[in-house]
Amino acid sequence: MLTKRGNRLGIRVGISPLERYIGKKSAMNYQDRIIRDPRVCGGQPVIKGTRVTLSTVLASLAEGASIAEILTDFPSLTEEDVRAAIAYDLRVL
Repeated sequence: MLTKRGNRLGIRVGISPLERYIGKKSAMNYQDRIIRDPRVCGGQPVIKGTRVTLSTVLASLAEGASIAEILTDFPSLTEEDVRAAIAYDLRVL
């Protein structure tokens, strides 16, 4: 018998691996943290209130940087900003 919380084997149902990794709240609210404005960085998606492009954040992650390292490199960002960048990339691009 399937339930909202899991199946007979105790496996959670209804939460994607993305939501487990970045957190359900961040996955749903990336729109509040990511903007595209033709006057900022040529219209590339950026973290709201900064000029840090998502491509910069995602490239750092792809090169193996941890979220903590990215936050050290870009002190204006929060962990939620980085998670929003991941969510945006996986859901929009």
